[in-house]
Amino acid sequence: MHAAALPAVQDGKAAVRFLRANGGKYHLDPGKFAVWGNSAGGYLAAMLGVTGDQATDFDDPGLGNADVSSAVQAVVVWYGAEDRLSSPELSIVRYLSTARSLPAFRIVNGDMDQIISPVQAKRLNDALVRAGATSTFALLPGAGHEDPAYMLTQMLPTFAFLDETFDR
Repeated sequence: MHAAALPAVQDGKAAVRFLRANGGKYHLDPGKFAVWGNSAGGYLAAMLGVTGDQATDFDDPGLGNADVSSAVQAVVVWYGAEDRLSSPELSIVRYLSTARSLPAFRIVNGDMDQIISPVQAKRLNDALVRAGATSTFALLPGAGHEDPAYMLTQMLPTFAFLDETFDR
């Protein structure tokens, strides 16, 4: 994941810029963008959330629409908080202190996850709250990584989070 993280986040930010730049064509509201990821995708979603309003190595103008914002307004992370990456440039928390604004976050993790520990997920939630973000954390009892319990129990609360975020 280490070698793929930089280009993956760059691609994600370029995709947001493309969609925002072409919002009229695709009938998208440029003020209502959310990203949602599971596992490594959750890490990528969180990175998009914390770096959206600031210039970082994750912004590659060569990928297009460099003058368009890559900021998102909501982030959903299911079993994907990752703070063990060896490179400080890949740390989600590193970008919190320089963010001009942060989107709303919903973080969900299983208490039996052996890949992304609940401690990691809670640590990200707490760091976001300390930085001024609105962030909610849900812990799923008995759930492991990629557990079917997420789909069974977390879809409706996640949709409610997105509805609430965009109705503000």
